[in-house]
Amino acid sequence: FTHFRDLGISDELSGDVFDAYLNYLDGQRIYLTQQDIDALSQVKGRLGSALKTGQLQPGFDIYNLVQQRIIERLKFAKEMISAGVSELNFSTDEKIRVDRSEAPWETDKAALDQLWIKRIKNAVLAQRLNGADDEAIEETLLRRYEGQLKRVYQARSEDAFQAYMNAFAGMW
Repeated sequence: FTHFRDLGISDELSGDVFDAYLNYLDGQRIYLTQQDIDALSQVKGRLGSALKTGQLQPGFDIYNLVQQRIIERLKFAKEMISAGVSELNFSTDEKIRVDRSEAPWETDKAALDQLWIKRIKNAVLAQRLNGADDEAIEETLLRRYEGQLKRVYQARSEDAFQAYMNAFAGMW
């Protein structure tokens, strides 16, 4: 006889899995917006029961949305760099939180755009401080974002499954 352990999956555990999964996929909170989180929260309480019955689709749906948002952000960054780093305005007094793991989600796409402009400016400034000229900076950053984009396009369903199961297993 085969015996299965009752996982005792509660709504609270479902919420914890949801939070852990989002933390795994976007721990720095630079790809998803609060609007995305609100939309995804519809499945938050059902993740546990879906897992218990072998339904993995909610996990794949979340993973696919994050992948889509990563692609959007990387394309946005490439467009900004391709327009030329000399087009960026460094005359304003701005701050950027480097560790965003505890930061609130940006409210919407426009707010996320502003965050990414700051991230790009920060990367440009760091390279300028290291003595790189704008042409070299653009080349380096475009190569970086292109490499990240290539890795996103290489993601497989096994990657989504592993991320989902890791979030779930981390609860025990």
